[in-house]
Amino acid sequence: MIQVLRIATRKSELALWQSHYIGDILKKNHPELSIEWVELSTKADEDLSKPVYQLGGKGLFIKALEQALLDNIADIAVHSMKDVPTILPMGMRISAICQRTDPRDVFVSNQYNSIQALPSYAKIGTTSLRRASQLLRKRPDLHITLLRGNINTRLLKLDQNEYDGLILAAAGLLRLNLSSRIVEYLDCDWHVPASGQGVIGIETCLHRKELLPYLACLHHESTAYCIRIERAMLYKLEAGCESPVGSYAKIDQDKLIFNAYVGHRTGVQYLEETFEMNVKDIQSPVDIGEQMAQRLLDQGASDLL
Repeated sequence: MIQVLRIATRKSELALWQSHYIGDILKKNHPELSIEWVELSTKADEDLSKPVYQLGGKGLFIKALEQALLDNIADIAVHSMKDVPTILPMGMRISAICQRTDPRDVFVSNQYNSIQALPSYAKIGTTSLRRASQLLRKRPDLHITLLRGNINTRLLKLDQNEYDGLILAAAGLLRLNLSSRIVEYLDCDWHVPASGQGVIGIETCLHRKELLPYLACLHHESTAYCIRIERAMLYKLEAGCESPVGSYAKIDQDKLIFNAYVGHRTGVQYLEETFEMNVKDIQSPVDIGEQMAQRLLDQGASDLL
């Protein structure tokens, strides 16, 4: 029987919110547990001078947490699933997938109430090549700058008039009670989210099977089903989570709706696909993700990536 459960987390405000959210659920369902948080800094947090893809990809956000698991400094690690590479280190597993919150990207601005209202050459900040690609597809006249830092750091730069607007994930703003900063939600039909966006995942060492009964209260199977589809597509495309690729699956009643996007970082060239199917007719969610990837590869996705 476990008495103390140690949670590895990054030190950013959003990461701490997510890890404490997980801790609260665990404590509610297992009152006998004592929860401890192991706060860690990652290379991607420490070096804000370069885009994430130049540092080696978003996997850098989680390597320090994974090492804490391997060194038995922590028992579980809390991740944003969009930061988790499709290939995990040997001996690691995602042991729980939490229910997805709002997956959409949003537009934040102090001067303009929509992307359409932006003047030509407006300066937009984003951390994501995917967001830049999709935005430039609609508004090639905009000036996109890759902006690093936590949410509040990015908002501060906006408030200091360094940018005309930002593209951020809705989930982070909603979790930090910053929904009042959102001026426009970007529809998933044309602005496809990143794989795993809005989803918290729990990573453990493969051999720590005694943790699984405690983590079952966190798991949401419908969300996990969709995440398997999204990540299977990324894996077959051989696309990192920092690539200009969108992958979003949802279940609407008995129907699966799966939107995918692959684009050049300039948005000049891009591919879009939508897949709809009754869930009862699907034999394997992984097959659906791979089929979508093959559709995109057949149309030249490799050249765009």
